[in-house]
Amino acid sequence: MESNQAKMPVSFDTLAASKRLRKSGMPMNQADATTGVVADAVRNLVTREYLDWRLENLETRIGGRFNKMDARLDKMDARFDKMDARFDKVDARLNETDTRFDGIDSRFAKQTTELNAQMARWAFALVLSQVAVGALVVSLISYIG
Repeated sequence: MESNQAKMPVSFDTLAASKRLRKSGMPMNQADATTGVVADAVRNLVTREYLDWRLENLETRIGGRFNKMDARLDKMDARFDKMDARFDKVDARLNETDTRFDGIDSRFAKQTTELNAQMARWAFALVLSQVAVGALVVSLISYIG
């Protein structure tokens, strides 16, 4: 439907209406007044085709805006997907780091245990050597003495 035709208001032929009313017996002044009142009332009316055209136009505009919003939301979803992928990479790296720290902690605990055992052996050896030196000193004293 062409937009020019759709925009046309309802047409009302006041001269034809007035003639028709006079022909049916209505006085001329009354026919003209009645026709004027009807013309004023009809002036702001529009055709069904015009309303259909306007609604179709409105639906098209709203549909276009919804399509734009959908496109924007799709872009935002894509951005969020990229951010999620980045966060997944960061999480993976943090998990790798946690695993590495767990390995370091395990090696540190093992080395600490080995160091403590070695220190205990040295302490025991030191005590034994002191006992041996003490016994040697006692023997020397008894031998000299």
